Amino acid sequence: MKKTGMYLLIMGFFISCSKEQTHNESTIYEKEFYSVLNDLIRIKLINTSVIQAETTPVSKAMWQEIRNPLKINLLSDSTLLATKGMYALRAENLMDSAEIRFIYNSIDSTKTIRLDSAKVVVPTISVRKLNKVFNEINREEGYEVLRETYGTSCIIKVSTPLFNSTFTKVILWIDYQCGWKHGQGYIFILEKRKGKWWLIEEVGTWIS
Repeated sequence: MKKTGMYLLIMGFFISCSKEQTHNESTIYEKEFYSVLNDLIRIKLINTSVIQAETTPVSKAMWQEIRNPLKINLLSDSTLLATKGMYALRAENLMDSAEIRFIYNSIDSTKTIRLDSAKVVVPTISVRKLNKVFNEINREEGYEVLRETYGTSCIIKVSTPLFNSTFTKVILWIDYQCGWKHGQGYIFILEKRKGKWWLIEEVGTWIS
């Protein structure tokens, strides 16, 4: 009976510690995400007036968009895309093998984040409201509605962030659109040094 009680006590301790660690990691994840996002808006995407309130999920196939220094055709198999995408990061000394493995294994294609409007430096707009703006009128007029409402027609959509295990490196996919034929997609890779986030790689994914 005493052994059973001791076992339950030990199990309870480990479960409690695990929950506390998960809570702490979630808090750091959120804090660093908003820090990175706001820095990018202030420094790189300065004309942004509104951001989609829900992040877009990341899939392992998206690794095909990471620069590949060997110029290999990456349009065949999603597993191959992921592997070569990771190789590109390692080859350019942006991340070590352990960081790449951790980030790749942490990808959850179902994970989205609803942005807290109080923690972002620009207003947020829901997917539902955004779709309504562009579905009720044509796209060109939709961007004029954004301009009249928010000051500019520039909107960004940001991916769910991918952090390394120590929250010192992060990958973000961002779509930046200011008009029907005026936009660009980016992959940003940032590193935290002495308490500040620094952009260490920027890759274009599309342009219109």
